[in-house]
Amino acid sequence: MRQKDFLILLLVLLISAPQIVFAQKKAILQGVVKDAKTGEKMYSATVLLTGTSIGAVSDPDGKYIIRGIPPGDYTLKVSYLGYEDFTKNIKIEAGKEYVENITLQYSGGVELEGVTITAQAEGQMKAINQQMNSDNIVNVVSAERIQELPDANAAESVGRLPGVALQRSGGEGNRVIIRGMSPKYNKIQVNGVEMASTSGDRSTDLSMISPFSLGGIEVIKSPTAEQDADFVGGIVNFKLRTAKKGLFVDALAEGSYNNLKNTYNDYNFMASIGNRFFKDKFGVFLQANIERRNRSGNDQSWSMGLKTPYNDSISPYNRYEKYANSMSDVMREKKRIGATLVLDYVIPHGKIVFSNMFNQGKTNKTTQKERYNIPSYQGNHGMFLTTQSGKYQTTVMTNILSYEQSFGKFNLDASVSYSNTNGDGTTRSLYSRNTQNPDSAKLAETGGVPNYFLYSPSSTRANDLEDNYNISKQSQFEASLNLEWQYTVSPKVRGTIKVGGKYRSKTKSHDVDNWQANWNNHTQIRPMLRKEFPQLGGEGDEFFMYNHVIDDSYTPDEFMKGQFTLGPRAYSDLLNDIADYLKNVYHPMYPDAMNYYHYLPSSILNDYNGNEQLGAAYLLTNLKFGSKLTVIPGVRYEHNKTTYTGIFGNTHGYIVGGAYQIYDTNTVTRTNGFLLPNLQVKYEPLTWMQIRFGYTNTVSRPSYNLLVPRTEITGTTNISQHEYLLRPEQSTNFDLMVSIQQNYIGLFSVGVFSKNIKDKIYGAPARYMHDASIYHLDSASYSGYLISTQFNNDNPTYVRGVELDLQTVFWFLPGALKGFVLNANYTYSFSATDYKTTKIDKKLDPVTWEVTVTNIDSVFADRLANQPTHLFNVSLGYDYKGFSARVSLNYTSDMFRGYSVHPEERTYSDSQTRIDLTLRQHLPIPGLQIYGSVNNITGVIEKDLMGTATRIPVHQEYYGTTATLGVRWTLQ
Repeated sequence: MRQKDFLILLLVLLISAPQIVFAQKKAILQGVVKDAKTGEKMYSATVLLTGTSIGAVSDPDGKYIIRGIPPGDYTLKVSYLGYEDFTKNIKIEAGKEYVENITLQYSGGVELEGVTITAQAEGQMKAINQQMNSDNIVNVVSAERIQELPDANAAESVGRLPGVALQRSGGEGNRVIIRGMSPKYNKIQVNGVEMASTSGDRSTDLSMISPFSLGGIEVIKSPTAEQDADFVGGIVNFKLRTAKKGLFVDALAEGSYNNLKNTYNDYNFMASIGNRFFKDKFGVFLQANIERRNRSGNDQSWSMGLKTPYNDSISPYNRYEKYANSMSDVMREKKRIGATLVLDYVIPHGKIVFSNMFNQGKTNKTTQKERYNIPSYQGNHGMFLTTQSGKYQTTVMTNILSYEQSFGKFNLDASVSYSNTNGDGTTRSLYSRNTQNPDSAKLAETGGVPNYFLYSPSSTRANDLEDNYNISKQSQFEASLNLEWQYTVSPKVRGTIKVGGKYRSKTKSHDVDNWQANWNNHTQIRPMLRKEFPQLGGEGDEFFMYNHVIDDSYTPDEFMKGQFTLGPRAYSDLLNDIADYLKNVYHPMYPDAMNYYHYLPSSILNDYNGNEQLGAAYLLTNLKFGSKLTVIPGVRYEHNKTTYTGIFGNTHGYIVGGAYQIYDTNTVTRTNGFLLPNLQVKYEPLTWMQIRFGYTNTVSRPSYNLLVPRTEITGTTNISQHEYLLRPEQSTNFDLMVSIQQNYIGLFSVGVFSKNIKDKIYGAPARYMHDASIYHLDSASYSGYLISTQFNNDNPTYVRGVELDLQTVFWFLPGALKGFVLNANYTYSFSATDYKTTKIDKKLDPVTWEVTVTNIDSVFADRLANQPTHLFNVSLGYDYKGFSARVSLNYTSDMFRGYSVHPEERTYSDSQTRIDLTLRQHLPIPGLQIYGSVNNITGVIEKDLMGTATRIPVHQEYYGTTATLGVRWTLQ
C-alpha cells in the first residue's frame, strides 16, 4: 500500500467516525476480574458482549470498563486461557452505569478435575493472555514467570523469547539482538519510557537490571502508531512491580561458585516490601539488591597473515597462516546495587504512578595479556606482555511520573520522565617486551608456538606505562500526552480514535584523558624511581626488567581448558603507585618531556558533546468489527534535531610542545523528519485461531559517536573522519502471524517477518580524495589524501525470517507427570546487504610521468553482522507440590562478524549450545524456600572463525560454569 493511499484511508475513517455515532445516550459497564480461588486480580482477561464488537480487556489491576453501550439485552462473556468462561445475561438501559465484578474458576476440564494450577503453568497462561489480547505483535514474559525461578539478570529473562539472541560479557547476557538486528537497533524502555543509553552506539546494558524489580517484560515487534518508531529490531519494555493488597515481604540471600577461578565468595542479597493503604488507594513497593559476581574469562586469538613466499597460485582457501598468538587472562569482579520504588494512588476513574529505578554497577578488572610472534613467519619473533588494571562504574537512573484518567468517553494519559546514565572508567597498563629469538630446540618442543617459558624475564624490559580515563554522560527529559475517544457505529462496529504527542530532549558527552610514560627510555627517570621504589631492583640508570615487577601471589589457572599455558603477571598495585608518583612529581633534571605526559591526540580527539531533540505526534483509530476483526490504521510523524561538537585534529608527527598540535572544534546541527504510516490487523476466524498482520515504518538514527563531526589527520596522506551528515536508516516492516490456542493445552504460533532497510550505515574502506570538499574538507589542503569514513548504502538491505513458538502444559499426562510445562521456540532468519569495497589504482603515464589515481569500487553480498541463521530455545519446567525445576537449552548458530572483499578473510562466530538448570524446594516453614542453579553446564567456548571453508579459529573466549545456592522467604 502506498503511503498516500494509506493516509487518505485513515483520514476518511477518522472524519466519518463522529458523524455515525448513535445519538442516544450510552451506558457504562465496569468491574474487576479475579481468580475465584486466590482472589488475585487477572490481567488481560477478555470481556465481551457476545454477538457485538463491544468489549474490553482487563488492565494489570484486573479492571475493565466498557463505555458507549447501546440499550438492549446482552450476554456478558469473560474469557481467560486456562479458566472456565464466565457468562451472564444482562439488561442495559440508556445512560446508566453498571458494576459487574467477575470471578473465574480454574479448570482443566472434566477429565482433569482436581488438578491444581502450578506456578510455572500460571505464568505461562498469563503471558499467553497478554500476548493474544495486545494490539501489537508482541512476546511476553509474565511477572509470575520472572519471579518463580528468577534469572541472573533482566537480559537472561528476555533471551528465551522467539527471535531474541544475547550478547554476553563475562559469560552473562547484557545486550539483546532481536530478529538479527544488533543491540543498537533495539529500543529499551521502562514502563514505556526510553532508558538512557549506556554506550555510544545507542545500546543499553541490561545486566544491571534486577529481575526481582520486574512485573513483566514485553518484546514488541510490530507496534501501533502510538509507540516510538526509532528502532528496527524491536522494543523491549520492562514493567516495574507495583504494590498489591496486603503486606508483602520478600527476601533472599545466595552465594555463588565460579569454576573458572574456583571462587566461592560471590553473593546476592535482595529484599522487597509492599502494601496498600487508605482503603487500598495508595500503594508502596520498594525493592533493593546488592550483589558481587566473579565474571572472569579466558580470551585467546590468532593473528593471520599471508603465507610466505606468497604467489597467486596458492589456493585462496590455503593462503593464510598464523603469525602471532595472543592470550588474556581476565579477572573481572562485578559489584552491583539497585533499588526500585513505585508509588501509586488510585483516583476516581484513574491513577497516578511515580516509578523510580536506580542501578549502579562497578567492575574491577585485571588482565594479563601475552602475545607471542611466531619466528617461522617472515623471521618474526618476540614476546609482548601487558598487565592492565581497570576500574569502571556505570550508574543508571530513571524517574517516571504518569497519570491516567477517564472522562466519560475520553481516556487521558500523560507522563513526564527523567533518565540519565553516568559512566566512568580508569585503565592503567604496563607494556613489556622481549625481542630475543627463542631457542630453536625448545621452540620445536612446543610445536613452533612460543610461550612465556621460552624467554627470560630478566631480559624482558618493562617499557611503558599508560593511563586512560573515560567519562560518559547522558541525560534525557521526556514528556508525552495521549487522548483516546470511544465511538460507536453500531452494536457490531465500534472503535476509538487516539491522538498524542511526545517531546524528548537528550544531552550526551564523552571525555577522554590519556597519560603516558616511556620510563625505560630516559636515564634521568630510572634512578629517581629506584630511589622511591627499591623493589624495582637494579642499579642507577639500568633498564627496568620484568622479573622485578612480577606478582608472586598470582598463580595462572588452567587456561582455555588446558589448551595453553600462561606465565606470571606484573604487580598491578606497584604499577599504580609508580604511575601516581610520576603524574604528581616534577623533576628539574627532566623538564622538557615531563615524567608522565598528557597525550593530547588521544585525550582531545575523542571528546565530544551534543544535544538531541525529538518531537513526535500520531493519529490512529482502533476499529472493531464484531468480535472477530480489529483494524488499527495510524500514522506517526517524528522530527529530530541534533547538535554535536567534535574535534578536528592533526596528529601526524605529534610531539609534546611541537608544531603539529592543531586542534579545532567543529559544531554541526542537522534536522530530519519522517512520516511513518502504520497498520495492524487482528482477525479471529475461529475461537481457537488468531491471525495478525502488521505493517510498520521505523527509523534508526546513527550512533551518537557517528553524529560527532570528528576528523583526524593521521599521516601525511591519511584522514579518519566521522561522516556526521549520515542519513537515518529507514525500515519498512511486514509481519504475519497465525496463532492456535487451546484452553487447557496452550499456544502454538507461526510467524513470518520481513524488513526492507534503506540507507544502511557502514564503515567505508579508504578512498582517494580527488576533491576533498565532498568530505567537508579544504580541497586545496587535503585533496590527494586517503580518507576512511562511513556512508549510507545506496543498495537495499533486507531481513527475512520465520518464528515458531510453542507454549504448552502436560495436564493430560497421568499422575505427577501433569506438572510438566514446555516453552519452545525456533527462529530461522536470513538477510542480505551489499558491502562496498574500494581498490585504489595508480597508473604512471610513460610520456608525461604523471600519476593517475582511480577508486575502483565493487560490492559483495553477505548477511548482516550478529544475525544468526538458526536460533532455538527450549525450557522444560516441572512443578510438583513444593518442588519446581527448569532446564533451559539455547542453541545459536553462527553469526557474521567481519567483512572483507575476500570470502576466505571474512569471520563468523561458531555455533554454540548452552544449558542452564534451576531448582527450587519449599520448606516446611511457611514462605521459606531453598533454590539453586547451574549456568552454562556445557562450558561453552565462544569462537570466531575465519573463512567459510577453512574455518580457522581466530578468536575464542571461555567463561566456565557458575553455580548458585540460596534461600528465599516470602510473606504475603
